[in-house]
Amino acid sequence: MIEWEPIETAPRDGTPLLLWLPAPLSKPAIGHWNRLYGPRGFIQYQCVLPESAGRDAARRFLDLLTRRGGASMLCVIKDCGEQGLGLLSFPMPGISIALDIPIRDDTPALVDRLNELVIAEGGRVYLAKDQFTRPEHFQAMEPRLAEWTEIRRRWDPQGRLRSAQSVRLLGDRP
Repeated sequence: MIEWEPIETAPRDGTPLLLWLPAPLSKPAIGHWNRLYGPRGFIQYQCVLPESAGRDAARRFLDLLTRRGGASMLCVIKDCGEQGLGLLSFPMPGISIALDIPIRDDTPALVDRLNELVIAEGGRVYLAKDQFTRPEHFQAMEPRLAEWTEIRRRWDPQGRLRSAQSVRLLGDRP
């Protein structure tokens, strides 16, 4: 028997909405969920498409995803809030799309195409989930990067604070 759990939400217009979802609605509730993605596992990809991209931005994104064979078993689409004060803050007013994508030989190319659309729409990716974004794509997505880099150099002139992601995206030495 499936138990159902009420989830309260409010779209941007403020109209209260109550959704009933199977509880618990999570991957661990499905036995051996990790096998759904194949032996190489999966990546999580999350982006935000700004309000200025229009109501059809999510449809364009999902159309590209499916045309490229990247349909996801898990896709979460929700409103995204205001941009934070941090110079590399992810949120911006718009629509956030999060996906699980199986890792295959063509996954980096799929991420490239998704990133190109995100750039064209004026959005950005969520760095905490990123594994394949190229430096030039990240630079195109992040208009505040120069200011962040300047502050980073001022506080860490020897470049001691680095990560595998900063090596990949910012050209830090390994």
